[in-house]
Amino acid sequence: MQHPTVRNHALEEKLLAEYDLAEEQHYQYWQQRSRLQWVEKGDRNTSFFHTVATNRRRNNLITMIKQEDGQMTGDEKKIYQAFVTYFAKMYRPVEQPNQDLNGERDSQNVLIREFFTELGDNTGAHIPNSAHNFLASLPDYAEIKRVLFSMGSDKAAGPDGITCRFLQKYWMVIGNDLVEQIRRIFHTEDVPSEWLKCNVVLIPKNNEPESPSDYRPLSIGNVLYRLTMKIIAERLRPYMRKIISHEQTAFVKGKCISDNIILVREILHSFRQQNFKQKAFLLKADITKAFDKLNWQFLQQAMQYLNMPGKITRILKNSYECAKVTIRVNGVGDGFIVPTQGVRQGCPMSPYVFIMAMEILTRVMTKAMAHGQIKGVKVAENGPRISHVIYADDLVLMGDTNEQELREFVHIMVSFGNVSGLVINPVKSKIWISKQCDDSAKARVQALLQAEAAVENEIYLGAYLKHPNSASLTGKMLLEKMGARLAGWKSSMLSHAGRLVLIKSVLASLPVYYMTTEQIPKKWLKEMTGLIARFFWGKVGKSRYMTFIAWDKVCTPLEKGGLGVRNLNTVGEALFLKLVWALLSDEDKLWVQLCKAKYFHKEDSWGAGLGSKSSTLWRNIAKRRQFFINDVTWQIRDGKKINAISQPWFPGWEIANNMARENGQLKVADLYDQQMRVWRVGQLNYLFGQGNASTIQAQNTIPMPVALLPDRLIWLKAKNGKYTAKQGYLELQKDMQNAQLTQTNLQWVHMWNWKGIVPKVKVFIWRLLSRTLPVAQNIHRRINAFSPMCYRCGTENEFETHCMFFCPSSRVVWFGGTLGIATHALPMNIEDAFRNITEGIDEEGRRYICYTLWEIWLARNQEIFHHRKIDPIAVWRKVNDHVNAHRMINDMEPYIGLNVRQNMDHKIPIHEWMVLMDASCDKNGQAGMAFLIYKMGVLVGIGANHQSGLDPFWGEATVLMEVLQHIQRYMVGGTVPSVTLLTDCLNLVNAINEQDVENIPSWKATDTVAKAIVIINNLAGELQLRHVKRDIVKPAHILANHARRDRFFYLGPPCPHIVNFIPGATVLDGMFFVQLQDRPP
Repeated sequence: MQHPTVRNHALEEKLLAEYDLAEEQHYQYWQQRSRLQWVEKGDRNTSFFHTVATNRRRNNLITMIKQEDGQMTGDEKKIYQAFVTYFAKMYRPVEQPNQDLNGERDSQNVLIREFFTELGDNTGAHIPNSAHNFLASLPDYAEIKRVLFSMGSDKAAGPDGITCRFLQKYWMVIGNDLVEQIRRIFHTEDVPSEWLKCNVVLIPKNNEPESPSDYRPLSIGNVLYRLTMKIIAERLRPYMRKIISHEQTAFVKGKCISDNIILVREILHSFRQQNFKQKAFLLKADITKAFDKLNWQFLQQAMQYLNMPGKITRILKNSYECAKVTIRVNGVGDGFIVPTQGVRQGCPMSPYVFIMAMEILTRVMTKAMAHGQIKGVKVAENGPRISHVIYADDLVLMGDTNEQELREFVHIMVSFGNVSGLVINPVKSKIWISKQCDDSAKARVQALLQAEAAVENEIYLGAYLKHPNSASLTGKMLLEKMGARLAGWKSSMLSHAGRLVLIKSVLASLPVYYMTTEQIPKKWLKEMTGLIARFFWGKVGKSRYMTFIAWDKVCTPLEKGGLGVRNLNTVGEALFLKLVWALLSDEDKLWVQLCKAKYFHKEDSWGAGLGSKSSTLWRNIAKRRQFFINDVTWQIRDGKKINAISQPWFPGWEIANNMARENGQLKVADLYDQQMRVWRVGQLNYLFGQGNASTIQAQNTIPMPVALLPDRLIWLKAKNGKYTAKQGYLELQKDMQNAQLTQTNLQWVHMWNWKGIVPKVKVFIWRLLSRTLPVAQNIHRRINAFSPMCYRCGTENEFETHCMFFCPSSRVVWFGGTLGIATHALPMNIEDAFRNITEGIDEEGRRYICYTLWEIWLARNQEIFHHRKIDPIAVWRKVNDHVNAHRMINDMEPYIGLNVRQNMDHKIPIHEWMVLMDASCDKNGQAGMAFLIYKMGVLVGIGANHQSGLDPFWGEATVLMEVLQHIQRYMVGGTVPSVTLLTDCLNLVNAINEQDVENIPSWKATDTVAKAIVIINNLAGELQLRHVKRDIVKPAHILANHARRDRFFYLGPPCPHIVNFIPGATVLDGMFFVQLQDRPP
């Protein structure tokens, strides 16, 4: 062995850095192979990923398959041929005898044209013509880059073998060429043929697949094709809510799968009631291979019917007609199939085009309802008539059982199936019939609809529908699912940090879907919590195990000493409160309309009683209304929805309510003058008393009405006024925990935010500070016979501080280490000792401390369990290796991981008129706002203002309003010159561009944003609002900070006193200049 020299030391460091890089690459490889997206960088669990990938390959291996003749085969070639034969038939419709394919297409086109002619002109919702230019325009550099970097880095590669990670990492090299290629597609409407090749992998639909039909085909296209389709999908997304009807709840913002489950359950509940007089049916229809059999000609007509831009329609048409599909079985694929129908499951545009096709069915049903051909189901006198609901391809039909209506349903579905390729499979379809029908009527309905009667434990969208004990069945099913997940994972291959990430992202999330519609019994939640806890502590089976901290403590937030694992009981409550909020706030959902008609007879949502025959859903909702009663108010707009007596709309409402009961139907709109827009003070005094009347008039958070907007219920605990499960969970947790943060609590916050320390070491520090490490004294407290003495020194009890700082083996490590810490004077309390040595030192020093604690613990375990004493010098070297590795990795090329943040700005061109604007708010609501006006790059005007009581978004909206009012005042001849408004508030830009005031971050800013939209729409000329990075609007930001701190107001031309606040401001020939920060393209 050579003697240590500077040269050898440098060589060692270089080799260690290369080794770490190889380890990182090895880790990434197995992470990609395992297809797990929850991992956090910094805690390599390569053996775990290797095991997951191996298990995944073994589970997906197809060893036997049933051939077309019904015979089972295990021959690899025959297995492959069986799949190719099956999918070739599925992707290519069967040709009719004595008719070529072109003739068949012509015949099909005639049927499709006749179908749409019968449907008539589209007088309903469609994509507006004004959106065509945006949807079909050439994408620019910034848009393509933004969409690319929003795609998952480690998604499976297509036939070309390229992943998103590759394109993201080498964007600076290939970005311009890639942009040119994609822009050419939008220009020529032709996608390169190489991009259209895709692999089809097979996903088993059940645990014991036998035939090719038991496998779901998933297309994995080339990443460039997926990128192109995602650009189109991102552009189209805001318009889907406008063109897709209420009955469809898939792939549309604001709608969710649970809406359908609740609706169907409530209808089936009514079917069982004696007072439900309608003889009705409900059919859960199964559409055969829906995505794979959708007719392209029908799809093209459907997109045209909904006014999709012709360019986008043709791009999609060309990409479907030129596609080539390779079926891969057990990782092997040969040759290709050229499909003539179906859309790719895995393409970003497929969900949207599919629900467009299904929207045509909704339009047909709506027309039949309007003409009285079908009645649908109506569960209450004032309730909506519902003929069907859809989630993607999961279709539920409902209506009257008279023969004429049944035949009309059959006619509609057969006609639709003939032209679209979406045909109902009667074998898998199930039917429920209301209690009022006798057995002969039920048999007649089943015969006409060719469907079997549903069984008691029938499942719809993964949830039990009608079983009397469905909640308990759901809990049992969830426990089995969680156990099956854990069976494929070995906790011993994961650090505590790895297990923690897995728990948060997978295990604790598993019940969430079911909890949105069902109250899972606490018995099952307790068992699931036990499974999760066992996995975290590394225990298996049902044997007893030892822990030193209650699981509730683990579930507390990080800043309060826990690990932030979700408490399943609280999660269930928070999720169910979403349904309560939907009903109280009168959300635009079919199930809300149905429940209101069903349960609110003379009362409103706050006063309605349970009734004698209420559903489980309504009983659970009714008893949870009190959660909101003291934390809501109404945002008054037109005042027509708010009952002034029975609904909370101002502070002190409950007291005032008792004074005005005789006016039970009075609306808030009756309390102010509609034309003068002022409160009727005399009426307020009479109804609520003078004190409450003054409160109503002075209340800042109750704005006067905004035209054309309905009143809105506001949850005061959320800045945007809307209840969310996340915010509800935090509020529920507050009720169970002390909200005051102690100094110890604050220490947790700092520790979790420290950089350069891998997650497993941070979790180890948490275990140390929360006293959950199995040191001898902790074990002695549980097992009296166990000696509390320190095994290493044998002089004192081994508690946390002794183990880490006071034991002679530990002291020598600290004193001889890089920081040279003498630990003999540290406090006995472990938290105080940790705070003592970490306060006042830099980031690197904290890394040394954390890694020293980690290596001392590892050395202690080696000595106790393996009787191998680790030399302090070896411990020092390992600590130095950890710290140096972080330093070297930072010096290398940055790693592009799952969350890549890249600068998206372009160079800002000099417009004729340009306005930079920004707002600055502190936690006390003090706000400063500023804007700078430029003409051809010269600063010509400045505005600065101070206001109280604003939040950050409201401040940004307010400064925009000031700018718009300034433009209104000074516009010449009623027109506005070309003006570009620049802001760093993306939410504001989106709200203005999408004209959406319902989803902004601050409910108090609703009026301001609504008025800004009106002004922008009314202003003539070229006015453009653009989002830019903070650097661009930095001059306005600095001036806004001064306006907030110094509380000054200014509006006028630039003057030295104001311009001096702005860095980089210069005067040249009497003109003021402020350098605009540019970004290279």
